[in-house]
Order: sequence, then C-alpha cells, then structure tokens
Amino acid sequence: EKINIDTAFIGVSGCSAESGFTCGTESDMLVKQLVIQKARTSVILCDHTKFSRLMPYKAALNAAFADSKTLFLFTGNALELLGSYIQREDGSKVEALGMFDTYAVRQAPKRFNTLIQAEFEGMTLLGYTSRFSYTYGVKEEIAMAKVSIGTGCAPESKLEGIRSGRIIATYLLGPLLVANPDFSKWLLKALGIAEPKLPFEADLYKAYEVKKQVFTRPDLELD
Repeated sequence: EKINIDTAFIGVSGCSAESGFTCGTESDMLVKQLVIQKARTSVILCDHTKFSRLMPYKAALNAAFADSKTLFLFTGNALELLGSYIQREDGSKVEALGMFDTYAVRQAPKRFNTLIQAEFEGMTLLGYTSRFSYTYGVKEEIAMAKVSIGTGCAPESKLEGIRSGRIIATYLLGPLLVANPDFSKWLLKALGIAEPKLPFEADLYKAYEVKKQVFTRPDLELD
C-alpha cells in the first residue's frame, strides 16, 4: 500500500457480463485491485481467448473503453472482437462488440502467414502475423499503421490495425513490445511517463536493428 505506481499492466483471466474482468484466484484479484487503485494509469492486457463467444456485456465493456484512465491493447485475433461480427467458415456470424464498422471473415484451415513492416507515428514497426482470418472495413482514419512490407488487415490492403482514443489493436505479433522498443516507449509516454526507460534497452535496440536489416534482404520470404 506504500508503493506509488505510474502505470500498471494488468493481465486478466477472463471477462464476463456479471463479473467484468476476472482473475484466477482471490489473492490474485486482491493484489490487482490494489495495484489498479494505486496506479495513475492501468493497461488491461488481453487476447481473444479471454472473451466468451457471447457478447451480452457490450455496455460494460464500452464503458470501460471510454474510461480515460485505462488504455486497451489488443493483439492478434483479439482485434476482431472490436468489429460488428466474425463470420465463420460455414457463413454463420458471431456477434462482436460493435465498436467499429468492421468485420472479420475466418477461413480455417487456410492459415495466413506473413512478415510485416509498418509505419506508425514516424517509427517502423517490425513483426509478423499468423492467423486464419482477415478483417475488412478498416479505413484510414481508424487504421493504426500503414504496411510497407507484407499485407494489412485484409488482402490487398496496406492498412493495419485499429487506433481510436484509448484503444490500440493490431494483428502484428513479434512479440510486439519486445521487438519494437520505440513503440514500447511511445506507449509509455501515452500513459504519462515523460522519459520512459526500458529494461535491457540497449540490447532491445540492437536486436531491433538486426531484424530491420533482415527486412531489407532482396530474397526476403514473407511467409
């Protein structure tokens, strides 16, 4: 209780209409509740596996998205939950949160793999994507980044991810934060840390430069 926290990164075990974001144990819950109370800003870390298939809790989640204290970072297929629906292989649709006028189409067992280099806020993001789906309807005004190598959210698209208010969502893996130290520092600045310092920062930048050189190879295989 005597610790002051600028930014707290909170992992959750699940999310439900009745309980909101949940933890695996009571002790875990009590610690995280205290951390959130002490933190100036809290970041909820979650992927698509943390949400149930049904979406009866839209109002509660949308209220959380509007909370200016909390920043949401969605990675991988979790991006698809922000759209209107997810279309299965048989044509049936699963309702999503409806935050944006986008939709996803699954195509399993056909997996889509590609390396991605994308431009975001004057920096170059490096990573890859490996998924069974595309997201359609992402417009430039809500896109997180523009792809310079690889493919964006949909075939033939160079728009990658979604960025709106305190929501950042991207198909980009890497792992995203470790592989892109500039983005990690940008994120921390967005959370109110004026001069963020990363653990092993020099090593992270060395690894980033090595990976960036790989992306310049003429024989680069995207998949």
